[in-house]
Amino acid sequence: MCGRYTTTMTWREMHDLYRITEGVPALNLEPNYNVTPTSRMPIVRDREADGREAVLARWGLIPFWHKGDIKTARMLNNARAETVSSLASFREPFRRRRCIVPADGFYEWTGEKQARLPWYIGMGDGGTLSMAGLWDRWEPKDGSPPVDSFAILTTGPNKIMAPIHERMPVFLDPPQFDAWLNAKTDAPDLLAMLRPYRDDALIAYRVSTEVNSNRSAGAHLTQPLTDEPRQPTLL
Repeated sequence: MCGRYTTTMTWREMHDLYRITEGVPALNLEPNYNVTPTSRMPIVRDREADGREAVLARWGLIPFWHKGDIKTARMLNNARAETVSSLASFREPFRRRRCIVPADGFYEWTGEKQARLPWYIGMGDGGTLSMAGLWDRWEPKDGSPPVDSFAILTTGPNKIMAPIHERMPVFLDPPQFDAWLNAKTDAPDLLAMLRPYRDDALIAYRVSTEVNSNRSAGAHLTQPLTDEPRQPTLL
């Protein structure tokens, strides 16, 4: 699963990496070293007319057919690759409304619930992680503005993640961006992308338990603990 992540991309970096259409309104982006569910975060998606845009959306997908209010909506932060094409909450977004969720890295925990030990996982070269996502638009019945929201796709672990957790986000490489975002891409081609990321691309290391609190903030949260392994070999 993916329950917390980090992102420090500037608008120019996002614009260039994801080929955002010229003229699309720029987002006022600030670094976030402890992104939590319900946060409004940037996602990249194709526009209905043409081109590509980046918008802010709520992390925690609310299906378009949700009948209650936002307080009664389930916390659909993740969508499992194995069932995303069949579950009612994700079936339609998977067919037509896919997105990319930019990140620097993400957190995962090991150990007992009462003493969870956090790990930070990112690209070994410090590059961006482009997480495969789904988005949907829910319109409240009280006439409030529509809410765009998203979920992150997860799959089984690669060799780096296996000692830490049984799930990991699905990551996309630039050559896959067009097909993933294109609403006309066939389901078999989409499902083929939902695989564990290559083993040699990621690093994992222990970080401070301060990040256990979803109120913690700051770049220091991603700093490795001294004398701790930078891969999960001692669990």
